[in-house]
Amino acid sequence: MIYNSAHDKCISIDGLSKVTARTCALTSPNRMWKWTKYGQLQSIFTHRCLTAPDPAVEWGRVELVDCDKNNGRQIWSCSEDFVRLPGTTLNLNFGNVQGGDYLVLYQGTGSWSKWKLFDKEKSICEKRKAANLERFMIYNSAHDKCISIDGLSKVTARTCALTSPNSMWKWTKYGQLQSIFTLGCPTAPDPQVDWGRVELAVCDKSNGRQIWSCSKDFLRLAGTTLNLNFGNVQGGDYLVLYQGTGSWSKWELFGKEKSICEKRKDNLSTSPRTQFTVQTTTRLGPSTRNPTEITTPTQSGKGFLIYSAAHNKCISIIGNDIITARTCDQISANQMWRWTACDQLQNSFSQTCLSAPETPVNWDRLKLSTCDCHDNHQVWACTDDFIRLHGTILNVNYGNRRGGDRVVLFQGTGSWSNWKVYGEDLRVCEKRKDVIVTTTPMLPTTPQPTTSPSTPIKISTATPTLPGFQIYSADHDKCISVSNIDVIAMSCDFDDVNQWWTWTNENQLKNQNLNKCLDVNGNIKDWARLHISVCDHLSLGQLWSCHHDLVHVIGTDLNMNYGNKAEPHIVLYSGTGQWSRWKIFGTSVNVCEAKPMIGFDHVEVF
Repeated sequence: MIYNSAHDKCISIDGLSKVTARTCALTSPNRMWKWTKYGQLQSIFTHRCLTAPDPAVEWGRVELVDCDKNNGRQIWSCSEDFVRLPGTTLNLNFGNVQGGDYLVLYQGTGSWSKWKLFDKEKSICEKRKAANLERFMIYNSAHDKCISIDGLSKVTARTCALTSPNSMWKWTKYGQLQSIFTLGCPTAPDPQVDWGRVELAVCDKSNGRQIWSCSKDFLRLAGTTLNLNFGNVQGGDYLVLYQGTGSWSKWELFGKEKSICEKRKDNLSTSPRTQFTVQTTTRLGPSTRNPTEITTPTQSGKGFLIYSAAHNKCISIIGNDIITARTCDQISANQMWRWTACDQLQNSFSQTCLSAPETPVNWDRLKLSTCDCHDNHQVWACTDDFIRLHGTILNVNYGNRRGGDRVVLFQGTGSWSNWKVYGEDLRVCEKRKDVIVTTTPMLPTTPQPTTSPSTPIKISTATPTLPGFQIYSADHDKCISVSNIDVIAMSCDFDDVNQWWTWTNENQLKNQNLNKCLDVNGNIKDWARLHISVCDHLSLGQLWSCHHDLVHVIGTDLNMNYGNKAEPHIVLYSGTGQWSRWKIFGTSVNVCEAKPMIGFDHVEVF
């Protein structure tokens, strides 16, 4: 909640669009907000965003409008305790006679324009940190300016202003630089020549003219010697391409004296979290099969190139469907691969996975497909230097006349089927050794008999088990389950489908068997029983978060509890003892570790 101590009130919504301030109430979703990854303040109750008037003037009323990431009047910056419209000196204000009962814009910096997190004495911007981790400004010290956008397409350099979204950038996972304000990407001209103007265009991961590499302080169009440059007379007021390596082509992070590429490291080498990550082994979730001990790896951290010494080339993609081999280029995302949690090889550029045809035989061309953990045509095994389609004797091969210029399947074991990690003299499969073992329930791949590849091999696709987790009380040695609609504690049983839960993207805990969400029965108070009901993200009783091992209703200090009363029901309780502490069964991590990660949208409500 966003709190003003001078009035002892919190920002609240009244109806569909009115934004005002009211007495703070932890149980009221009308007063709950979150930052979006675009710098908007979004109402948890209506999912609409705080929006400045047009034009933005003093005493202009701030209203609630449908969220639009391209609407600059919905982007807010922070200056100490002020919440400010970027590029202006207008702060959120409440209580002046000119504003009446509305939240308004005002240049004043008095106590009626100061806001903190309710009950925490911290800046509102503390909650924005996660959304801002990837943002940065690109600075040229010779001009003392930052790369900025002017209009819809012009890319130039202007005086650096931390409050200006026009100068804020982030790396995409494809090696593009994306404007935080317009979400467009700087794009090199066609053809790429000295003094060619760089313009902003719609981001397209398959457009090579949007892919930038790093060489010391230079931002270089991948695969060329052309650097981003500003200030030469030939370029005028535009950002251009130039082969020169003088000070006007050097860029660093504003305020940090670090390379722009420092911000790229995590984007290019780190995979999204896939559920929770711990060192353990677990059994399958509920299914008709017998329980089976399995381990499942997350994606390995760093990308690598797959190299054929016989051809002195690396596996590369062209477009969306051609897989071939080309001269190795370590800055080319088209040649960068990584192992996924499901033993797939995923291309860093396209984010798709290396796939075999449905009935794989000799000389079948490999293709790229949307990654699917349950598609065995994407599962690869390792034998010495061979990369082999799991359950077959068909290896990844390049260079035979039958395959032409494509990477194909072939049962041969000659040098044209041998692959290493480029520059490291490692077998490709050794890149799997650093994969972290997790407890994500998954089906093991069913091995297929080894047969002659001249006979089409139909690879089975097993029905996946329910993903999810069980919520466990170590002190009682019990798991949370459902009986009718009541939420109770029972002995943990992997085969009891009513004990399996998953997080939704809206901070709800959904029972996977009944497809309903954990909810508070009646008023949110001490000893209120929990039950399941139809999932509704506007219901405050369905919104959950964690503080270490405590699972509480968002905006309250009421935790899930079992054992304080002589009944099997799970209840709410303000206590923080062992009977209010929960973990994921079979692990040592808290329940919120299994929450999905969607960009930077998944941040705590306040």
